[in-house]
Amino acid sequence: MPMKKLLLFLLLAPALHSTAQMDLLVLKNKNRTLQTWIKGSEINFQFSSKQWIRGYIKDIRNDSLLVDMFTVRSVYTELGVFRLDTGRMGMLKLHIKEIYAVPNRTHTNLFNSGALFKIAGASIISANIFNSLIRKEQVFSARNLTTIGIAGGVFAIGTLLSSLHKTSVVLGGRYTLRILSGGTDEQGTRNR
Repeated sequence: MPMKKLLLFLLLAPALHSTAQMDLLVLKNKNRTLQTWIKGSEINFQFSSKQWIRGYIKDIRNDSLLVDMFTVRSVYTELGVFRLDTGRMGMLKLHIKEIYAVPNRTHTNLFNSGALFKIAGASIISANIFNSLIRKEQVFSARNLTTIGIAGGVFAIGTLLSSLHKTSVVLGGRYTLRILSGGTDEQGTRNR
């Protein structure tokens, strides 16, 4: 009986070991995980040369990635309309310390990016000027200046929010990129 259990263990041990080994690329803000990637995931990052690279992760190793790069661009069809075309750019092997930044995917919406405020302010100003011209009223009368001033303030708030909103997360300091090899984070910590 013990020989059968030992034989069963020897047959199942490699299968258990192979499924438990999965390497992850993890973006962290101090101790909080913001985003993870695995083999086959799409990744978009800024290389150390400040060039943005987009591709699929083909392999994650101890401290490096193998990325199959691609680009998406608009091209004309035979009918003269645009469509998106994906072009393969080749393989890129890089160390995770060569990744400078990743897109900011946390808390991005119309409010904190300032887009809604800018759209609202510009729309109110345009509608006010358009209506004044149609009614043959003075565009800069006292009544219109109040409305235009408030709308201009809303537009200025949107502009301020968009200048403060970060579109990318630069690695270093609070943000780190790590490779978790088989459940450990001993290797691949990315610090500047």
